[in-house]
This record gives sequence, C-alpha cells and structure tokens, in this order.
Amino acid sequence: MNATYNNTVPSRTNSAYNSEDKIILCATSLHHRRYLEDIIHVIGLPIGAHVRLRYRKPYVEQAYWDMLNAGTLSNNFKALVAVSGLNSQGAPSIIPLRKGSIVSARCDGDLATVDISIEEYIFTTSPGSRFLDSLSVIAKNLPNAKNNTALYLQPLSTPPKGLSANSTVKGWEKVAAAFFEIDNPTSDKHTDSLVPFLFHIRKPSDTVTKKLKKLGQLFIKMGDKFDMEFHTIARPTTNAIRNPLGEIVVDLSHPAASFISSRRVRVDSSRDVKTLGLTTTPLFSNADGHLSIRTNIFQYDKSDPTSVSESLIPASKRIELTLARYDFPLRVGGIRPVLASALIAGAAALSVYKFTTQGELKGQDAVIPAVIFILTFCGLTLGIIKK
Repeated sequence: MNATYNNTVPSRTNSAYNSEDKIILCATSLHHRRYLEDIIHVIGLPIGAHVRLRYRKPYVEQAYWDMLNAGTLSNNFKALVAVSGLNSQGAPSIIPLRKGSIVSARCDGDLATVDISIEEYIFTTSPGSRFLDSLSVIAKNLPNAKNNTALYLQPLSTPPKGLSANSTVKGWEKVAAAFFEIDNPTSDKHTDSLVPFLFHIRKPSDTVTKKLKKLGQLFIKMGDKFDMEFHTIARPTTNAIRNPLGEIVVDLSHPAASFISSRRVRVDSSRDVKTLGLTTTPLFSNADGHLSIRTNIFQYDKSDPTSVSESLIPASKRIELTLARYDFPLRVGGIRPVLASALIAGAAALSVYKFTTQGELKGQDAVIPAVIFILTFCGLTLGIIKK
C-alpha cells in the first residue's frame, strides 16, 4: 500500500471563519530571520503540521497575556496567521496567510509561545480589497511596518469578514502572490530579495493528516510507500531563470525508512512540481526518527549580479545559504510490527507444543508454549527498538 496524497480533497473555496469562531491574530513581519523562517513554514507545510510562533510581552495584548499567564486559555480558539510589511507602493500592508487551531499557548518568562496546527490558506474574497482596512475595525494597534509598539498577538473582537479559505494548491498560489507583493526589492531595505521562491507540500492522506494534526508527527505504516509532492513558485520576474534560485533539501534520519527518489527539489523555473518518495523496511516494533526540510537559496558571485538573466554559472561561483529548516518527527510502524512479532512467537510456541495424552487438551500442556510465546514476542518487540 502507498501512503499517497488524497486526490479527493475538495478544491472549492469556502468562507474562512464562522460567526461563532473566536479568533486570535498571530501576526509576524519580515524584519528578523526567525520570523522569516516562520513565514516560509506557515506557507509551505501541509495541513496538520505544527508551527510555533514566539512573541515578547510588549507585542502581546495585555488581556491575552494575562490569560496565558493564568493558564485559562481555551483550546477552541482559531488562529489567523498574517504577515505585515510594505507593498510595492511603499504603503503599510497586512496579508493573511493561513488559518489554524491553537494546540497550546503559554508564557515562559517574558516570552509567549503559541503552537498552531495549520489549516487552510486564507485570502481576501475581493481581489481589490485591503485586508488591513477591514482588520483595523476588529483589532487595535496593528503593525504597520514602522510601528515598534504594535500588538502582533491579540484576540479579534469579531471574526474577520471578506476572507475565503482553500486547502489546495490554488489557495497556496493566491497566498504566495500576495506575499511576493510585500516581500519585494522596492518596499524596504531590510526585505530586499529575502525569499526568491516558496514551496508547498500537498496534503497527505487522511490517516497521515489525522496523526499530524494531533501530534505534529508524520506516521507511516510499516511496508508502506510515502510520497511527498512539492510545488515551487518563484518570485515574479520578466527575466528568464537561467540559473537555479535554490533548492528544497529533504534529509532523513530513521532506521527503517529510506529514499527511493532524489531528496532534492531544484528551483530553476517559475513554477514546478516534483514528488519525493520514501519506502519503509520490515520491523518488529515501532521506530522513531525525523525528516528535515531545508530551504536553501543560492547567492552568486557579485560579478554575476543578475543570476536569472546572465549565462549559466557553475556551482563553484555560488554560495548556498539555508533560509529555513523544519523537522518532522517520523514514526514507522503501526499494528503490522506487532502482528509480525505475534505470528513468529506463535510459530515458536506451536513448535514445542504437544499433548500429554493423545487427543486430550490440558492446561499444563500450554505452560511451556505460553512461556516460549511471551519470551519470543518480548524479544522481538523489545530487543530491536531503536529511536
């Protein structure tokens, strides 16, 4: 069986929030590398993945901070993850990225941490509408790319209107286009060419997504093949892309899983898609490891300032920089290793079983086979554990 992606996910666009939803605005910006990594992960990771956002006390609404400090925050809050910046005209802008469910939130000293299970992509329903205008009505002291005392983490008085949600590549493309509008070389000296491309991992199967939402962990059944479909999109440009902008590198550290394809997704076109495959080996117990996704960008020698328009440049003249990294806990196993251990233990027990008297079955006849079964089962399940 293959743990492949679910092709039956509806592609229709729905309203992002219900009127009864309680919404927490989780805003971020482009001014720090840590925040940039968060944005890349929020946009690129599949539904169910867990991301952690961090906020210092001055940027958290006081009433919400008190709730976090008291531990009285309910888990039924929905998150609205957004990013602030300047658009191509130099005007302040805030764009929505994704909705999510708040898994946990707490205060650690002067720092608030919010763990979010990300869900659908969200975007304005009307192409010409400004999200900042509608958000200003239901939020206070919003970040405007120049205000250092803004509130980046705060509850909204009512759910925002005019937002649509889509869980597919179509939703991702809309969010990516909006993001490139504020992450552009003319908007701010701190944001010049920060993100030359974005990626998207298509939603896994329902079984994998369920585990991912609950635990933030990828779970693959023993013997299954697991496919990850990566979509990439480059920053809009009028020049032809002659040299790669970067690549997505997937690293695997697991005793029972290996790649059956290349582990790199090279970004050398404006829009592309590639599938990476994993396969698992037979086990007698669940095995744990991790799968890492690194976003690397290429910087070329200054003598070739416009890598997208010049002639082909060799790899020796470029520098590879890691812009973001995300680690998925990865577990391989399920019920199959237990069944395999039980069958082998049962075979060992039957090999020593015999009737005391021909044709009769007595309890004492099962003592030695039972001991053999338990010892064999425990030896297989406990003796081959590797984490």
